[in-house]
Amino acid sequence: MSRRSNRWGVRSVAMMSVIGLLLAACGSDSKPSAAGSSSQSETVKIGGILKIGAFNLASSMDPILGAEDNGCCGGIEQTALYDQLMSYDEATGKYVPVTAESLTPNADFSVWTLKLRSGIKFSDGTAYDSAAIKFNYDRFVAPDSKAQSKANVTANVKSVDVVDPLTVQYTLTSPWAGFPALLTITPGRIVSPTAAQAPGANLMTNPVGAGAGPFIFDSFKPNESISLKRNPNYWGGPVPLDGIQMVPYSTGPTTFAALQAGEIQGMEVQDAISGSSVKAAGLQTFAHKWDQAQVVLNSAVAPTNDPLVRRAIQEAIDPEVFNQRVFNGTAIASSNVFPPGFPFDPGVDGLKFDQADAKSLVTQAKAKGWDGSLNLVSASDPSHSTEGQTVKAMLEAVGMTVTSDSSKDLSAVITQVLVNHDFQAVGGGLGVTWFPDGNLTYLFIGANTVQGDGTKPGRYGFTSTAMAGALAKLRIAGTKDAQLAAFKEVAEVWKAEVPAAVCVSSLDSVAFANNVHDVVGMNDGNVNLSKAWLS
Repeated sequence: MSRRSNRWGVRSVAMMSVIGLLLAACGSDSKPSAAGSSSQSETVKIGGILKIGAFNLASSMDPILGAEDNGCCGGIEQTALYDQLMSYDEATGKYVPVTAESLTPNADFSVWTLKLRSGIKFSDGTAYDSAAIKFNYDRFVAPDSKAQSKANVTANVKSVDVVDPLTVQYTLTSPWAGFPALLTITPGRIVSPTAAQAPGANLMTNPVGAGAGPFIFDSFKPNESISLKRNPNYWGGPVPLDGIQMVPYSTGPTTFAALQAGEIQGMEVQDAISGSSVKAAGLQTFAHKWDQAQVVLNSAVAPTNDPLVRRAIQEAIDPEVFNQRVFNGTAIASSNVFPPGFPFDPGVDGLKFDQADAKSLVTQAKAKGWDGSLNLVSASDPSHSTEGQTVKAMLEAVGMTVTSDSSKDLSAVITQVLVNHDFQAVGGGLGVTWFPDGNLTYLFIGANTVQGDGTKPGRYGFTSTAMAGALAKLRIAGTKDAQLAAFKEVAEVWKAEVPAAVCVSSLDSVAFANNVHDVVGMNDGNVNLSKAWLS
């Protein structure tokens, strides 16, 4: 899906404990630091439109209704419009309060108190206060909510209570030292209650007055562009850029060519071929994460609810061949859920390509009543459709009958999979971030459960008491050794139960031309552009 999330989704940070990260950052009242491209010896220039080549143009500007947790699928533009309660600064390896003034836990990390900065207003004039935080939480967990992060919120947060106009209290379902990570994604992007409840409100494509970020809404042209303009009343001070514009391109190499030609000044790097080109060109990159091409499997429906079928799919895929055909050999050919080079790599190999065993597993599954058929969805762009064709051939070589659908664009596929859950197998993937708490949020909503006991399905229908136990250990891991042990257990369960088939891995980022300054790298493929400027 958003290649890769959750594709549908660095500077390596020091390996310190989760608790150490929290204590170092969450009590600060500082604004986000201007890390990344330094301009201390240059004079900031005012004006200009920063154009960024989008991997996938956001289908919705409403954090509730879209599938836009990460930068490659709308996170950059949503963050620019709404700002965030918290952020993760990849340059310092710390959580940073943004619209929050502080976020502090109780002794066992089961209750967190968030204090907001005073004086912030949404661009429609509504107060950015505790009532707004509570309103947004209620929107997320409402029975009819289809928010991508709903499962993540309900799995982790028991209640949100207003203490006073600038203070809210989060009571968690169980202790979690890494809770700030949840407020760095869509649950931390707060929408104006007034704008959301206005008659005829359409925050998906016309979020006028809805945000408190450095930019305000200008225009939304489906499949063409999303434009934001400077917020003249931004709480964080003057914004140098006149605006930002997200423009979609058909492929990563096409986007890179536009960047080199000066048509755009930035791009979301979401494929290994473009990543190799960006590195060779010496461009500056931010918001790094490992990106995996996967065949994501719906464990809630037949035939992919059968572990035999899921294992057969993984063993039928040859990562080396996949890498050559889809990425011209520029990715890392590995079936490991945590790729080589990941700072917390536990060293657990994934299932190996084994065509003979895959055929045997298919035969066993057919003996139980399966007819061998499988529906495979892939987006219509060249990269995803090639991926779909490659996987189809590999699965048919072990005895499956594959119906391949590549008729929809990526936004439509995201809606089909992440919102409607209408699929068996889909070409997509998961991103592996550089900080453990972010991986916990991905694994909770992507691979595992809505409830901690492992009995209720997660976003892809997967249930597993073993995975729930491993994630519970990751949640409370307070040292590097404990984190490595927990990641090892997660990898072992993944290998045994195969919630998705891993094909290859690559390092993704957001790249900018060298005339773009003062970009701040964040988590999940996001960047802070509140102080960015063009020379």
